[in-house]
Amino acid sequence: MFVPIVLTQVLSEPKKQFIIFTDQNNISILFSELALTNIIVKFFKTEFTLGKLKVQRRELLTDLQYYNIHDIFFYHTEYGEAANWLLLYFRDKANIYFSSPFGSFPLSKTYSLKSLLMNLKRYVLYGYFSDMLVSGNRVIPSLPKAFYKKIKAKRKNITVKQNLVNSAVFPLVKNIGSCRDTVLLVGGIDCTGIDTTKYLDVENQIIKAIGIERIVIKCHPRFNDLYGLEKDLPAIPSYIPMNLLIPFFRCFVGYGSTVLSEAAKLGVKSISTINIIPAKSKSESIKKVLDMKLSNKGIIYYPENVNKLKELLQ
Repeated sequence: MFVPIVLTQVLSEPKKQFIIFTDQNNISILFSELALTNIIVKFFKTEFTLGKLKVQRRELLTDLQYYNIHDIFFYHTEYGEAANWLLLYFRDKANIYFSSPFGSFPLSKTYSLKSLLMNLKRYVLYGYFSDMLVSGNRVIPSLPKAFYKKIKAKRKNITVKQNLVNSAVFPLVKNIGSCRDTVLLVGGIDCTGIDTTKYLDVENQIIKAIGIERIVIKCHPRFNDLYGLEKDLPAIPSYIPMNLLIPFFRCFVGYGSTVLSEAAKLGVKSISTINIIPAKSKSESIKKVLDMKLSNKGIIYYPENVNKLKELLQ
């Protein structure tokens, strides 16, 4: 889900009722904190056993019968298993719009035995085949063109109304303090293939170079692993998507977070540490994804060492 677009839609039409479906508990918490009066949040956990799925779907469809749903918007290009099943169910019952600002990950397809078995399982459980993409040791299910055609999805571009979004989320960050102008994007290091000992050493150097008094950390919503001096820094709550908060900060520093691309597109300084802390296998694929999401509309800096990073912050 691309939350800035969702908020733009919800805030632009305060008299219209919106149902927000999500399999991310953090998103449920976020909208609860925002306390918007024209939304209903439906949380569903992505299940991978047929028995649990049947129960979940029966309960969900029983609940939905009380709503008159005309339009459905979705924003993802990868994963989204339970949501994709729902899109297939509603393909002849509502108008379906695809409103993501990004395309699929620019990664190679894989036809390994592992990916074929994953794809077959997803078809049995959710009713569609995916394009299986490879990034290092990970296999990522991506929505193929045939899926968009099958659900009769129409492309609808929606421009984020930044002023509306800023006014809604400002109460969530107003107590962080204006002296902390740099966000350090952290979490999920194990998934990047980085040696944690090397990461700990270099990350501590980066924090000292920036200045502890200037930094606030933002952990990836799906991870909570912190190392070294990261543990001593104030943190933005994990349930708040960082792309909602970009205008409130001067600089973003991270490894491969897509927030770097989004911040750069808005003219905010974005620095990746990929060249300072190289991963064992997939730093090139991460950089490829960042560049794709950037779409030549901004600059992400890739300093070669901590001293070069420090110069960028002056």
